[in-house]
Amino acid sequence: MWFSRILRRSDGPHRTLRRSFSLTTFLHESISNKRSFYYPTEQIKNLGDFRKFASPEEKQHLERITSEYYAICKRQPENVPEMSDEDWLIHMNYETKLGRASHLNLIRTKQNRKAASKRKLADKSVVAKEEDPKVSHQFTISIAKQKLILRNRVAQAMRLEEPILIDLGFASSMFYNEITDVARHLVQTLGSVNKSAFEPWPTLRVIFCNAKPSIEQNEIIKVFRRLTVGENSFDKLPVTITESSYLDLYKARELVYLTQDADIYYHPTEGIPIIGAIINKTTKDKLLIQRAHNDDIKVRKLPIDLNEKVYDTKMTVAHVIEYVSMLRFTWDPSKARTTLQNRIVSPHQSSDIHKKCGQQD
Repeated sequence: MWFSRILRRSDGPHRTLRRSFSLTTFLHESISNKRSFYYPTEQIKNLGDFRKFASPEEKQHLERITSEYYAICKRQPENVPEMSDEDWLIHMNYETKLGRASHLNLIRTKQNRKAASKRKLADKSVVAKEEDPKVSHQFTISIAKQKLILRNRVAQAMRLEEPILIDLGFASSMFYNEITDVARHLVQTLGSVNKSAFEPWPTLRVIFCNAKPSIEQNEIIKVFRRLTVGENSFDKLPVTITESSYLDLYKARELVYLTQDADIYYHPTEGIPIIGAIINKTTKDKLLIQRAHNDDIKVRKLPIDLNEKVYDTKMTVAHVIEYVSMLRFTWDPSKARTTLQNRIVSPHQSSDIHKKCGQQD
């Protein structure tokens, strides 16, 4: 695909040049700038480590993005967030100016939310002093019971329910901002699992598989850990995370890879569904269908595209999981789609559900 760009020469007021460029070449150059590793690493966990162990090229990269940051400070001093050591290291992972600008917006949003949360807690503490202590105690017991029910139902689902598999093996095919988006979608998945424990249909059983090269080193899991449990273990999460491939867990004939590039619609009786954890905006390669064919797994597409909007950009991994769950329960694509449309929640709502139900003892 070719485009034409008109450039105005500085040495002549009315002279123009026409230059052609290829979109394919542009995408190739973008992919060639993709980083081979992301911070923090085993050796570099803060800026002190960075100054000791980073290469000269990486130090120059930090100088460039620092200059870029200070330029933004001069233009928009009220919109620039404060940056911690961890923020700076993560900031270096973004390959483009647009990605770094989005990261700054994310940091600022988090800081504003944190400040608002502190104000809210201060207001609650004032109200709590005026409340009846018996009512407060009953409320605490109610929450404890909900958490116990959640743990029991999730544990039961892990033993009895057929799983939905999430393939984490695409980290090397994505830029850092895409990896971050995938990790956020996985956080929404935690909220979906927690919600399903209180629904009339079966509780979701979700397995994050193919976390290569290891759970500790997989780039998607690194960001996911930072967004959820931090440095803590994954023991309390309502999902299973494993380095094993789906082929290590189940036979190929028992599996179905879900992709919009397939020609045949998926039915729950066909096998255990696999959902690829990928957002790839820089290539048209059909990565999911290629992987399925290489592993000799049948491919299917969701019947949700019988509706007008086919694989809407708002369909996250969590939405696909909820749709598949409802399709299993109803065996009716129309009912499953309607239920999903009524239940779609924002990432913040889903994250809040996870924090309330899944993390605290």
